[in-house]
Amino acid sequence: MKVTLINFTITQTGLLDQLLGLVVEKERPDLERQKAELVVSNAKMRAELAEIENVILFKLSNHEGNILDDQALIDTLSASKVKSNEISQKVQEAEVTEKEIDVARRNYVPVAERASILFFCVSDLANVDPMYQNSLNWFINLFIAVCFMFNSILYLAHATCRVLQMQRKVMTFPHDWHH
Repeated sequence: MKVTLINFTITQTGLLDQLLGLVVEKERPDLERQKAELVVSNAKMRAELAEIENVILFKLSNHEGNILDDQALIDTLSASKVKSNEISQKVQEAEVTEKEIDVARRNYVPVAERASILFFCVSDLANVDPMYQNSLNWFINLFIAVCFMFNSILYLAHATCRVLQMQRKVMTFPHDWHH
């Protein structure tokens, strides 16, 4: 009998990415939606390019005789080149857009970073007393609740001020929640 142990430990980087996605989804749902669409679109286009390459390689490897005499193969190669160029152009445009989105998302990294650090601090409290055991699900729900608290506050003039306000609230929300 063979036993495999799988470690589902949370990493700070993984949690930071998850929390960043949550805060951006709350603050800028347009960006998060666009980023998700770009990821799916890029994956589809890359898969389509790989499929085109496979078709060409298959036809070339199974071709007998002079390649230049096979008009169907030449037409397939020409159509594949045009399609490949179109996809490559779209992928490049999508990568530029994705970089612009990532720049905008970076504004919220400090909030996610502080929350990630705070999660590990709160988790370590269980070493002091088991009463302080909290799940990741509890923490994420609390984090989301804090982010939604800002719904009722009018948008601050500058995103930087808003992020600073969120950072302050993130640092106190476990304390505020327990009292």
